[in-house]
Amino acid sequence: MRSAETCAAVEDVVVIAYAAHRGAVTISSTEATGSDGSGLFTLYVPTGIYHVLFIPPDDSGLASRWWPREPSYLRAISIDAARDGLDMQLPKGFTISGNVITDTGAPAQQSYIRISPSSDTYDFVTSTNADRDGHYKVTVTSGIYKVQFFAPPPWIGQWWNKRSSYANADEVVVSAKDVGDVSVRLSQGRTMSGRVAAADSTPLEDAFAFAALPTTTNWCCEFVAVSGSSNADGVYRLTLPEGTYRVGFLFSDADGRPYALWWPGAATAMESSRPVVIEGDRSDINLTLP
Repeated sequence: MRSAETCAAVEDVVVIAYAAHRGAVTISSTEATGSDGSGLFTLYVPTGIYHVLFIPPDDSGLASRWWPREPSYLRAISIDAARDGLDMQLPKGFTISGNVITDTGAPAQQSYIRISPSSDTYDFVTSTNADRDGHYKVTVTSGIYKVQFFAPPPWIGQWWNKRSSYANADEVVVSAKDVGDVSVRLSQGRTMSGRVAAADSTPLEDAFAFAALPTTTNWCCEFVAVSGSSNADGVYRLTLPEGTYRVGFLFSDADGRPYALWWPGAATAMESSRPVVIEGDRSDINLTLP
């Protein structure tokens, strides 16, 4: 791991493997590690196909890159688990920064910030977490981006600047200088929850639920919210504005390949799913694998 400008080794670069598949909205990391003082790292992952992200320390002045030297997930080259020689030179970058607070004025604890290119809602550049004061900083190269903010329930995620979807989110233009005050105030929403189970009713852990709206693009839908992984009891939870959605669930098969099912369970395409109306909290959106 080296700086592209100085060729110096870079310590504490976070290296993350993401399952490789079409579309980055619901991707999840599998394993992560960090580089040592010599810029070397070793990452152990299950058998599978991955895209690998390199995130340098905040104070390094360097920007994230996907292997081999790509700016985003969809442009990265897929690699298998038995691969070595993943050398990386990280370019100089510029920061996007701001604050994430709630409508009470308090910092949004455990908030997560995701950077996407302005060209594709299903792509992903890099991410970071806000600190305990709600402040965040992420380093990217010059470009045009859209920034999405998440926090645990009961807070509704949003796109900058006070936007509910990627399609109408304001762009953040980074042109050879840092960009500050890309900040948001999150409001409370409605909680949707349920249980995910196998055909024999065994709870399924590490499944993801997501709520979506139809879109006129070549993709199936606009993702409004994505849950964290379901727990050991198969329970998931996410927060949404009031509205009518289609709800899907993302799983991995025995070989680690992702697949999705749409509620109430048998549909593999959004058009065959049933709408879910959110007018208050709901805890009955359960899914059992067919």
